[in-house]
Amino acid sequence: MADAGLTYVPGCTCSTRVHLLRSGFMLRVLLMVAMVVSSAVGGASCVPLGGCTAIGCGSPFKIRFGGANDRPGLYEVEVVTDGVAATCTIELPRGCDVVPTCRWGLHQLPWQLSVSGCSGNERIEGIVYPSVEPTSVEYVVRRDSVVVGAAKTKPVYSTSSPNGASCDPECRSASEAIALAP
Repeated sequence: MADAGLTYVPGCTCSTRVHLLRSGFMLRVLLMVAMVVSSAVGGASCVPLGGCTAIGCGSPFKIRFGGANDRPGLYEVEVVTDGVAATCTIELPRGCDVVPTCRWGLHQLPWQLSVSGCSGNERIEGIVYPSVEPTSVEYVVRRDSVVVGAAKTKPVYSTSSPNGASCDPECRSASEAIALAP
């Protein structure tokens, strides 16, 4: 690709195109060295043509809580994932070092209770399955022993290839949202 006396550096697609002057071998060498050094320190970002990036998959399944998810109180979240029950509790407001307390049987807990903020700006964000693709999920959310949200779901997963159609990994994900009652 050439335009107005400049030649595009082959083999890269860049966020900023890097051009070399056609005239002068030494100038080309110096500019090429400068481009390599600049790339090494973050000045230019090139991905080889036909290459794959290194984006990984996110969490396979998420349930986002909206609505009144920032109200003070003791939250208890009961979840049955593919027949395995577990419960997590957290009180809002909370200190920055307080994490949810969870109880479950002999199995490893496949999900996490997501909370954000501390010392005045807290909210219960939802349920995240960081590495498991559940086929059925039933959950109840209570605030101060009052049910503020509940649902049964069978996630419908979609497939994506974040690094391109011919690049690994192939990711499956699904998400849902529920508004918690005031």
